[in-house]
Amino acid sequence: WDIENCQVPFNRSVIQLVERVRQLAFERQYCENVFEVVCDTRKIAAPLLDDLNTTQVTVIHVCGFTKNASDLILMQRIDKFIADKGYNSAIVMISDDINFSPILSKHRNNNRVEVTLIQRRAA
Repeated sequence: WDIENCQVPFNRSVIQLVERVRQLAFERQYCENVFEVVCDTRKIAAPLLDDLNTTQVTVIHVCGFTKNASDLILMQRIDKFIADKGYNSAIVMISDDINFSPILSKHRNNNRVEVTLIQRRAA
């Protein structure tokens, strides 16, 4: 989840959002392997981090001194996931950032990965 570019809508809680994403995954018969948020935790409100921990979402801290640092780590995490899980996997990505298009397209086309993209309007 690219939470820095696709934040929790003001009228929703992170707990509701995570439950909705998990419901979507269940409806599509996915088996959740990891649910990760990559961000500079110093820029995220403590109650939001607490809710992410409550919902058992893995929060990966990336120091935000470099532009797109979180995006780069998230792309590496996607590559590692596909390398570990292999072909015919599924990725559910929460982001409004166009920077993820090439990597998602690469895995969809080359590795037969099913990609579900959730954007702000759908969250």
